[in-house]
Amino acid sequence: MGKKSNSDRQPDPTEEIAKAYLKSEHPDSDLVYEPFPSEPPDFLLGDHLAIEVRRLNENITPSPWEDMGDYLRSKPHGLEQDHYKISGALGSCEQKIEITNGRAYWIHIEITGHRPIRLDAKAFSRTIATGYANSTGEAFSSDFDGFKLIWEPRIGGNHSQAIARGWLIDHDSGGWSADVYEKNLQIVIDDKWGKIERFGSDRFAKWWLILVDHVSPHSSFLARYDDGRLILHGFSRVVVIEQNGAVITDYLPH
Repeated sequence: MGKKSNSDRQPDPTEEIAKAYLKSEHPDSDLVYEPFPSEPPDFLLGDHLAIEVRRLNENITPSPWEDMGDYLRSKPHGLEQDHYKISGALGSCEQKIEITNGRAYWIHIEITGHRPIRLDAKAFSRTIATGYANSTGEAFSSDFDGFKLIWEPRIGGNHSQAIARGWLIDHDSGGWSADVYEKNLQIVIDDKWGKIERFGSDRFAKWWLILVDHVSPHSSFLARYDDGRLILHGFSRVVVIEQNGAVITDYLPH
C-alpha cells in the first residue's frame, strides 16, 4: 500500500494533468501529493524523486520603476490575465450595444506592450460604444495603453449582435518567436528553483519540474526550438506537456 498525502488540499487542474502523466509514466511507483503541506515538492515519486508542477503561460516581469506595487515587482504577471480582463469587458459591451443598420463587427484584441494592463471598465465601455456609433462598416482600430482593438466587419448573414469577440493577437513587438518561449521557460524555472532553495534543495536526491503548456501555438513549434541556453539550476529534468498530458519536449542538463 502506497504512502498517503499529508495535505488537506486537492490538486488543482494543472496538478491533476501532471499527476495523470506521472502515473502513466510510472504506474508501479508510489506517488504522493504534497508530502509536506505548504512546502515543495508538489509530488514525491518513491522516496527520493521530488517533482514540482507549474502552468506555463506567457509572463511579464514589470520594470522596477513602474508603479505596480511590491507584489507585481517581485512576481511574473501572466498575459492571459490581461486577455481575460479585456475579453470580459468586451463581453459586457456585447450585451449593451444594439445593432444599427446591420453593421456587425468582430473585435480582435492585439497586445502591443508587455506590461500589466490597467483597465477602467466604464471608460472602456464608453469607448466601445462611441467606436460602434461612429463606425461606417469599414475596418478600423481603437488604441489603448498596452493593447489595441481591431474592428473587422462581419460579412454576410443576418447578425443579431453589433459586436462579438474575435482573436487574441500577441506579436511580442515583432513576432511570436523562440525567444519569447525561452524567456517564459526561464522565468518559471527560475521562480520554481528559487522556491525550492528557500526550503532546501538537498532534501531529495533529484528534482523534476513539469510544466503544463498554455503558451506554444502548437506542439510542432518546439521542434524548431533550441533549448541550449536554458539554465535548469538543480533540476535534473524539465518536462513540458500539453493540456491533454502528451509530452511536448523533455529538457535535460547539458
